[in-house]
Amino acid sequence: MKRKLKNKELEAYLKSLLGSELNAFLGAASEPVTIRVNELKSSETQIKKILNDYGYTYKPISFNSNAFILDSDFLPLSHSLSFFEGLFQYQGISSQLPAIILDAQPGERVLDMAAAPGSKSTQLAAMMKNKGILILNDSSRHRLQGLQAN
Repeated sequence: MKRKLKNKELEAYLKSLLGSELNAFLGAASEPVTIRVNELKSSETQIKKILNDYGYTYKPISFNSNAFILDSDFLPLSHSLSFFEGLFQYQGISSQLPAIILDAQPGERVLDMAAAPGSKSTQLAAMMKNKGILILNDSSRHRLQGLQAN
C-alpha cells in the first residue's frame, strides 16, 4: 500500500534520504503497542497478573523479559490505576534499545540529552536501581513537562 504524505517538504526530504525505498518505508507496519515493567515499583509477575486479570493477550519481548507486546490495548491501560501508580510504562520496542545497549549500572553517571518524555529515563533509573547520577535534558521545553511528571 502506497501512503501519501500531506507535508510535501517532508516527503521530498525523505525521498532524498531513502530514494526508491521511500514507498517501502511509508508502507511499513507500525511498531506494536508495548509496555515495560517499572522494576522500581513492580515486577514482571505483578504486571502479568494485571494483564491477565484485564483479559489481555501479550507476549514477552525476546531481548527484555520485563516488557510485553500487547495484542491490543482495548481498555486502554493508560486509564488504569496501575499506570497512574507507575507500575509500568508504555514504551516502544525501539525506545527500549538505547538503555539496554548502554547497560547502565548502579553507581554510574548517565547523561541523557534526549530524555523527554521519560520512558528511557525511568528505564535507566530502574537499571541503576536508583543508585547513581542520572542527568536528564531535552531540547523541547514542551516535552520537559512529561519528563518532569515521569
